[in-house]
Amino acid sequence: MMNNCIYRKIIGALRGGIIGHDGVEILTVGREKEMNLIKSWLEKKEGAILIEAPYGVGKTHMNMLIEKKALDEGFCVAYVQFGTEPPMHKPGSIFSNIFRTLQFPDKEKGILDIHEFLAKYAVRFPYGSDENIISSNKFLRKIFALARNGKNYESSWNYLLGLTRDRPYDDFPTIPDPRVRTSMSIYFNILCSISLAARNFGYKGLVLLFDELEQYDKTYTKVWKESSRDFIRAVSYICSKNKDLKDEEFFKDNYYRGEKTGLIYNGHHVSRDGTADVRYYPQVPGKIDCDFGIMSVLSMVEGEGTMFKEMAKEKNFLEITLRSTEGHEFELIKKITLVYKKSYSDLSEISFIDRFINLEKKFEQKVFENYQKSRDKTTRDLVKTTIDALDLIRLHEEIVDENQLDDLLIVGR
Repeated sequence: MMNNCIYRKIIGALRGGIIGHDGVEILTVGREKEMNLIKSWLEKKEGAILIEAPYGVGKTHMNMLIEKKALDEGFCVAYVQFGTEPPMHKPGSIFSNIFRTLQFPDKEKGILDIHEFLAKYAVRFPYGSDENIISSNKFLRKIFALARNGKNYESSWNYLLGLTRDRPYDDFPTIPDPRVRTSMSIYFNILCSISLAARNFGYKGLVLLFDELEQYDKTYTKVWKESSRDFIRAVSYICSKNKDLKDEEFFKDNYYRGEKTGLIYNGHHVSRDGTADVRYYPQVPGKIDCDFGIMSVLSMVEGEGTMFKEMAKEKNFLEITLRSTEGHEFELIKKITLVYKKSYSDLSEISFIDRFINLEKKFEQKVFENYQKSRDKTTRDLVKTTIDALDLIRLHEEIVDENQLDDLLIVGR
């Protein structure tokens, strides 16, 4: 059972017009169809989803719902919202965000971060054992060895993510400038190893949530757009377990490119005869398939990022288009009101609770009327309208009857 501190945290998020992680299940209405699709997708354990929605209808909220559902079902989850940081065209920045937000559900601690997971993995799978996936990856081997011995590996981790260009050890493999797309194959190689290791540890897979794909339309240069596009294409290939990434040959123009996928491979790890020892998929002893347990959700504002809409159709993504939860307005108003009352149920706010008992029915109708006058009538508008009205009533102690409420909310609107 949540205490009123958690409820106040939910209300704090609602004041910004969003439903935060703590309230994501409590305050969801009218999304049964979408959640049934998500449930089936998670059970299938492969592929990608494209979510489209008009602004303010609940795209980010749906991402949080998927995150919660995936964690509850035993998946690892990472969430990245594209923007100024990370931009879609800088692989190092994207993967730094992935590793920073990566969550591993844990019965004892609730959630582990990447470093806590590595520590637990080192205990279960000793360095060099046949089952140790991480130590078989050339970029993770040194880090894992340090973690296993309880030594600090911060400098190695920072170099891996491009936070420093100083190579920590002479035998540490070269990481190119993380700002350029030639580093992309290396980072996907690392991510696939971590995902496979997580599944080896007992997790069902890794779900990557990428929000705000419409930022692609705001990318200025041709090279940046190509890099952004290649990143999402690589995600789609990996989620669909594409075999070309395992053994395709290369041709060289300005870059080393895969003949079948057209994706760029890092030249530092391509030999003179044109073979690569670092592909998008890592080389794992005994593994012959292309299933690394990675799934993805791509979200964008409807009508924008059309290039990704076309890609989704080509790759047979599951597509979900969100609409406003019309017809569920009173249900959401009631739920927000209930959370609000619980958040202010302590003795210092008992006056508000007592006064509100006589105002609640009129309040719901008045909030709905004000919402109907809003320009866009989005879910975000309804949330904000409800919270603003509740705040006004709580702060105006003289409001004790419906007539006063009517006057207050006309002014407050």
